Amino acid sequence: MDIKVRQLEVFRAVMETGSVTAAAARLHCTQPAASVALSKFEQASGLALFDRVRGRFVPTAEGEALYVEV
Repeated sequence: MDIKVRQLEVFRAVMETGSVTAAAARLHCTQPAASVALSKFEQASGLALFDRVRGRFVPTAEGEALYVEV
């Protein structure tokens, strides 16, 4: 599993802000960079962390459990 600290930072920011755009602004990066980091984090971890519902990221049970640990 090849998980980077930045990917954890993006995950945490998305959980706390509720959107990738707001997370990117908080982390001073672009929205596409944050989306890529989040996608790679999901792939590397093998977890489905968010459901995409009408353009919004809704945390899954796995995502909520991981957030507690992060």
